[in-house]
Amino acid sequence: MKKSLSDKSRFKGLKIAITGANGSLGKSLIEVLKKEGAYLIGLTHDKKNNSNSEGSKPDEWILWSCGKERLLSSSLANIDILILNHGFNPKGMIESNEINKALEINSLSHLRLIEIFEDLALSNNLNKYNSKEVWVNTSEAEIQIAFSPVYEITKRLIGELISLKKSKLLMEKRNSFIIKKLILGPFKSKLNPQGIMSPEFVAKKIVQKAKKEDYLVIVSPNPITHLIMPFVESIRILYSRFINKIYSNEIDFNYLVLLSIPLISIFSFADDIYDINWKYKILVDIVTAIIIIFLFKDYIDKINFSKSLIFILYLFLIFSITWFINLINFSDGSDGYLTLFTIINIFLNLLIKYYAGIEINYFNILFCSTLVIFLYYNLYKSNIFLGDSGSRLIAIILIINILYDYFTYDLFISLIWFLTILIVFIDTGITILQRIAINKVLLKEHKDHAYQILANKYNHKISILWIIFNFGFIIVPSILLYLNNIVEYLYLAFCSAFIISYQIIYIKIKLKCT
Repeated sequence: MKKSLSDKSRFKGLKIAITGANGSLGKSLIEVLKKEGAYLIGLTHDKKNNSNSEGSKPDEWILWSCGKERLLSSSLANIDILILNHGFNPKGMIESNEINKALEINSLSHLRLIEIFEDLALSNNLNKYNSKEVWVNTSEAEIQIAFSPVYEITKRLIGELISLKKSKLLMEKRNSFIIKKLILGPFKSKLNPQGIMSPEFVAKKIVQKAKKEDYLVIVSPNPITHLIMPFVESIRILYSRFINKIYSNEIDFNYLVLLSIPLISIFSFADDIYDINWKYKILVDIVTAIIIIFLFKDYIDKINFSKSLIFILYLFLIFSITWFINLINFSDGSDGYLTLFTIINIFLNLLIKYYAGIEINYFNILFCSTLVIFLYYNLYKSNIFLGDSGSRLIAIILIINILYDYFTYDLFISLIWFLTILIVFIDTGITILQRIAINKVLLKEHKDHAYQILANKYNHKISILWIIFNFGFIIVPSILLYLNNIVEYLYLAFCSAFIISYQIIYIKIKLKCT
């Protein structure tokens, strides 16, 4: 492409080739694009039988046939935009020869031409402003009934293949090859004499919308198409990227979150409403832990352990993740406490990564911003609450952050996570030991945590000030000392744990009894 995508004379001087140039839409597209200043090349099966009027006649004809697309390679080398507009509609016929013909023309031929054009773009090392484009007419039949089963199936096939191709381009961040999918409603043509729109109108709309950088070019009187098609396309692309990430050796934080949270979030929301038995909660937590571990499987397997030790490691991780989910859930017993704790944790992590020159994950920024808004309504007015769905969601995101940082970067980031969540570990651990000692049910609702005692003795704000104090005067200084190699990590961790433990024991003994 010789022109910027934002250029007003977008198509002026460009070489544009179009298949189906003898069809109603093909003729109209040629006429509109010629007025835009483009050089038009008509790809035809039989150039002797073209019936184009003078205005819709291309500047050049090239003979081609389905199944021999490779012979077009040299002709397509100098083409800027390739418009795939050829098609075959067997209407109601479902005989084998009609199916094979429709499959060849509507699907396979399109795919071959796309791949040839893509190879040409990549081999020429083109960039965003000097790229090749392909426009593919898949029609509404990709998502709606077309009153022709074979036509509908073959159009859906090429449409879904293009979605996969688009997903790959997005993952590889390629700018040299651009795909546009033309989703067209019923227009009058030889294939559809009962069409609603005129081919001239459709052609003008296609060219008008194609001037933008949008991937989908939708021209249809049906408002449902404008709503459903972008949604369907997004789902296809996301699904493709999910599967690709699972089977590749790459970890993508956003996909980890999206794949891990649905089960536990939906179940926890149901628990907030119906109070589900704790045994089922634990089962869902275990399943969620297994999902998370599966997503990190390739990295865990790289650890230099024997098969038996790897198996033990998997069991340990399942137990640890399940325990951590419930540990965080137990910490949600005072308005604003867990929310502020999470905000501080994520903020510190982002800050450390920023100063360390590590790429910042924008999901964490978004999540942290959401929690800040939530904190306002949870702390001061207390008219919305986390519940199990909120606390468990926080737990999953913290777990993924810790594991992601460990496998993606190095140990020191994970060690910092341990320091930041130290207060919750110790408070919950001491509380569990205390309840075991006095023979109380562990999973029964209680108010024995240090932050709960502070909130009940004074108010919620005191428990908030307590966590701010510990972060500001113990945890953050410890992290700074560690990052600057002033004091050894183990010594800092021990000292921090000792000071926090002393506070918690003091609160539990002195304040609980007064």
